[in-house]
Amino acid sequence: MDYLNINKEMSYVKGEDRKYKRQELIDYFIKEIKKSEILIKDFKKIADHYCLYVDIDNKNIIVELFIKNITGAGWENKPNIKRCQVKNFSKEDNNFSEVENHYYLIIGYYNYDGNPILVAWDAYRYLSHNTQRSCYVTVETLKIGYEKNIYEGVVMSQKCWAFIGSFFKEFIKKYIEYINTFYLKG
Repeated sequence: MDYLNINKEMSYVKGEDRKYKRQELIDYFIKEIKKSEILIKDFKKIADHYCLYVDIDNKNIIVELFIKNITGAGWENKPNIKRCQVKNFSKEDNNFSEVENHYYLIIGYYNYDGNPILVAWDAYRYLSHNTQRSCYVTVETLKIGYEKNIYEGVVMSQKCWAFIGSFFKEFIKKYIEYINTFYLKG
């Protein structure tokens, strides 16, 4: 099925989604965030997700990541909606920690035409769901992310951030502030 996508010229085009194998996703993700000049201390696989250890403003930060492809949502009548399908996780199953400077994040990778962009969603929202969930983004949101380098918005009642790799450090600071405000220090 052809979905709406964005090419290098920032035009909407119909075409098949690009899907990457797990290791390709990881390699592309690391390549993209290194553009932000963030100090990566370590990156390792833990069960079905990954743990990123970084230094931000002289603070050691741990970010547990679920990294997925961004693909069409499967709705013929809504070709502009894309998603990452994520399994639910629980505090118990993933040793969920409310320790200072330890965060959880869902990241989607999109690269239709040699122009990668990352989208992030609030992983805390997916605690205790009984079924798999999808994190949604529209091609319009992706386009704004490309144009502004980093964009924070809401798609289908889900907060998301779309950003190019060189803005990962700026994004992660905003995300940490958001999580600390709404979940950890409320």
